[in-house]
Amino acid sequence: MYIAENRPKALQILLLVIKRTNRETGKAFIGYTDFDMTQREYRTAKKYLEDTNNCKFIGTKKGTIAEISDKIFDLNIDKDTDREMTEIKDKDNDREEKPKTSSSIVDYDIEEEKKTEYMAEIKNENRQCDRQLTKNYIKNKEYSNNINIITSETDQVKLNDLIPLFEDYNMNYEDIFKNKTERKALQDVVDKIQAKGGEAEVIIKWALEHQDKFTRITKPTELKRNINKIILNNKQPQNKIKIIKIN
Repeated sequence: MYIAENRPKALQILLLVIKRTNRETGKAFIGYTDFDMTQREYRTAKKYLEDTNNCKFIGTKKGTIAEISDKIFDLNIDKDTDREMTEIKDKDNDREEKPKTSSSIVDYDIEEEKKTEYMAEIKNENRQCDRQLTKNYIKNKEYSNNINIITSETDQVKLNDLIPLFEDYNMNYEDIFKNKTERKALQDVVDKIQAKGGEAEVIIKWALEHQDKFTRITKPTELKRNINKIILNNKQPQNKIKIIKIN
C-alpha cells in the first residue's frame, strides 16, 4: 500500500481518525499533540490526506475536526447491524410458526447464543468508543483552558480568533497561543487599532497580506513594531463628491 510505505505520518493520522470516528456524526476530534511528530509534519500529512480525498479537516480553537471518506471507512455499520437483527428476528418468527423438533430446538438455541454474543460485542465496542470520546473531550477541554486568553469584558475581539491569521506566515503559529509575550503584543495591537476606530481583524489581515510595505511580519511582536505604519497606510482616502453648478 502506497500510503503505508511512503506516507507513514499520514497513515498514523488516518488510523487515529478511523478509531475515533463517531458513527452518528461521522467525525473525529484530533490534534497534533496526539502524535509523535512536529507541527510541520502534522500539517504536511493532513494536506496529503485532503489532496488524496481520504479525509477532510476543519480547524477549531480546541483542535481539528476530521471527517473520513466513505471509500476508506464505512459509516453505515449501525444500519447493517439493524438489517442483520431484522433478518434474525424474521427467522425467529418463522421458527415459532413451525412445531419445534428436538433438532430445531438445538439449532434455535445456537442461533440465540450467537445473537447474544454478537450484541455483547457491539455493546462492548460502543462502550470503548464512548470512553475514548470522553477522554478526548476532557483532554482537549483542559488544553483549551490552559491556552484561553482573558480579554476585557468590553472588548468583543477574541485573541484566539486572530492568532490563526498568522498560519500562512509562521509554521509554528500555534505556539503563539501559549506565549504570554506574543499574546500581550497582540492585545496591544488590538487596543491600538480600536482606539483609532478600526477593525482589528481586517487591519491585521491586510498588514499580513501587504508585507512588502513593511518589515517581515510573522508574529504579533513584529506586528506591534509596525502598527503605526500599518494604521497610516491602511487609511483609505475619502470619496470626494464633485458638485456641478448648473446655470
